[in-house]
Amino acid sequence: FNVAVIGAGASGLVAAKELLEEGLQVTVYEASTEVGGIWIYDEAAEDDLLSQREDRGKVHSSMYASLRTNLPREVMSYLDLPFIPEAMQGKSQDSRRFCSHEEVLEYLKVYCEVYGLSEVIKFGRRVTKAIPQPVDCSDGTCAGWCIHSEGATGAEEEHFDALVVANGHYTQPNVPEPPLPGADTFPGTQMHSHNYLPDPAMGTDPTPHGPRGNIWRRNNLAALHPDGSAEFEGGMAVSGVDAVVYCTGYRYSFPFLQDAGVVSLERNRVEPLYEQVF
Repeated sequence: FNVAVIGAGASGLVAAKELLEEGLQVTVYEASTEVGGIWIYDEAAEDDLLSQREDRGKVHSSMYASLRTNLPREVMSYLDLPFIPEAMQGKSQDSRRFCSHEEVLEYLKVYCEVYGLSEVIKFGRRVTKAIPQPVDCSDGTCAGWCIHSEGATGAEEEHFDALVVANGHYTQPNVPEPPLPGADTFPGTQMHSHNYLPDPAMGTDPTPHGPRGNIWRRNNLAALHPDGSAEFEGGMAVSGVDAVVYCTGYRYSFPFLQDAGVVSLERNRVEPLYEQVF
């Protein structure tokens, strides 16, 4: 029984490990050159700061340089490999409970090494299509999947009995649709937090140390104007706005399933799924 796994991040790795322990044959497709998924930091932002163009070019994770976990490491641990410095084969660099993203990435690499998962991962291969095969059973079940992928060695096509989708959902930014009134004539920068990079001129530590006098809470943004001002719901406005950062989350995206007709993404909800998982 052959299973394909798309993605070698935190979910894809544990899926591969558990499937292997059940005696199944597993192939993991990973578009990048290393494991880690969302935890791989790339200091380069995309050319399209809102990441809405179809020809976005290089797509990176949404990790930013100063990120630390918002959960203690014990909660983020796999059951069979404690997320503690003592279990990380001397590769731990941050023993704090709320550790850096580098520490999480190193933990995932150790997990991959401990269970020999690299042997079943095809690095540098992006899945372009996942096509369910024609039904050949009386109960209407799928007869498997045909996986098309691309990489440095060209295109490949392989057949599998089952498919695990673990490509993550933190690479396709969600921005207001339709756009805010005046967004097309606003002279300042508009970007999604997905493309946030620290500004060296503003220091390297953005963490507040107590109350700040430079943060104002306002209603929802209602419109942008050509003079560089921004208007909020209720009529309040501010002038001299240099940049608008959309911290509006992400959209689910499964481009390799677009033509398969097996999932719906209406209202940014993946359906149909059993218990919202399978």
